[in-house]
Amino acid sequence: MRRLQGGVATICAATIVGALASEAIAVSFTRLGVLEGDAYSVAADVSADGTTVVGRSVSASGDVRPFIWDSVDGMRTISTLPAGSGSYALRVSADGSTVLGHGGFGAFIWDEVGGARTIDPLPLHSQVDLRDLSADGSTVVGRSRGVEHRAFIWDEVNGTRDLGDLTGDYSLSAYGVSADGSTVVGSAPAPAGQEAYVWDPAGGILRLGFLPGGGAGGGSGAFALSGDGSVVAGYSVTPTTAEGFAWDAANGMRGFGDLGGAWPQSIAFDVSDDGSVVVGTGAGDEAGTQTFIWDEENGMRDLVAMLAAGGIDLSGWQMGFVPRDHERPSVSGDGRTVVGFGFYQGQRASYVAFIPEPSTAVLLGFGLALCSGISGRNAGAGRIAVSRG
Repeated sequence: MRRLQGGVATICAATIVGALASEAIAVSFTRLGVLEGDAYSVAADVSADGTTVVGRSVSASGDVRPFIWDSVDGMRTISTLPAGSGSYALRVSADGSTVLGHGGFGAFIWDEVGGARTIDPLPLHSQVDLRDLSADGSTVVGRSRGVEHRAFIWDEVNGTRDLGDLTGDYSLSAYGVSADGSTVVGSAPAPAGQEAYVWDPAGGILRLGFLPGGGAGGGSGAFALSGDGSVVAGYSVTPTTAEGFAWDAANGMRGFGDLGGAWPQSIAFDVSDDGSVVVGTGAGDEAGTQTFIWDEENGMRDLVAMLAAGGIDLSGWQMGFVPRDHERPSVSGDGRTVVGFGFYQGQRASYVAFIPEPSTAVLLGFGLALCSGISGRNAGAGRIAVSRG
């Protein structure tokens, strides 16, 4: 029979074409639009698999409604909330079934079966600021406000509990919770202002410190942590700038740097379930604050540049923005989908961006190496070598 190296060449070419096709298909960017009659929307969170997004849709007069979006049903509101409540959604559970939000009737947690249940503040406090939701939607963390604010943890059985009472430290802010609801991160009082911490029932509160140059006239804070609670994402401030970080027990606090430009700074807001991907914002130049993605292999990368490299046409978009409370990028649990907002044709707009697996690049590199090897072996032969057997 005949064994043709031309067959290998065909496989080589197919490998490259397949990798390129995979890259083209995998990278995507979708504008979410608005609820009917509204002017703009702001995406706030995304489910673990990247299929469900929640946020708020706002009318020209400023009326606010919560939205849930997926690629099948598009954008819809939560119709079972009290009418005229001015509600908005902040977080969504891993499977997309439970929503955390605020309304004119108070802070709430909602699902199709139980409807909306309010989350009450601590005794003698007037209101709560919701911050995060566990993967199964059973546990909520945030800040209860009164004469002084205190971090709280909430579940259906125990209600709202003071995290300060559990740690012996008061005036805490809680911003993130682990997948199982057992570990909390946030900021605690410190001589310089605030200091990032991680808390669990067994170890209590662990202060994470600061990046070099921080702590004096600055401070630090933690916004999110990985599913198992081992990786914390946040920021550390010096007198002149802020820098995003990732922390774990083995490596301590590691800074991400910045995107460069006239106003270099960064803040990490969210992290994937395995702790390998972090998203945040970085101020660069006159375009404003940009969304970044960080991982160990590639470091900090500008999301806009990544989308452009993947062939996405961003005509009409101005992705720079000035972040406000509850306006931040978020990443799915698998680390592949980023949601956020920018400006489309001059109006604020939400988006979902899907970034391909790094393995695509590895596959492409393998294909190029294979072709290079075949080309080298056949250089000068003038024909495809044929072996007989």
